[in-house]
Amino acid sequence: HGIAPTIVFLMLTAIYSELSFVTFFVAMIIYGVSLLIQLLQEIRDIVTDRKLIKTTVIILGKGIL
Repeated sequence: HGIAPTIVFLMLTAIYSELSFVTFFVAMIIYGVSLLIQLLQEIRDIVTDRKLIKTTVIILGKGIL
């Protein structure tokens, strides 16, 4: 999930301008933010999943949290 906005950014940048170090740096920032958003969503989901349903994540992570 985190890589999709990065791929879109790189494809559009490649079409309209040349790829450079700055482009890849911005792409890594976009990837990092997207990854952080996805991880925060998964953390919010685990609280709800723990109450309602049994998923693989809940079963495997039972001993960790």
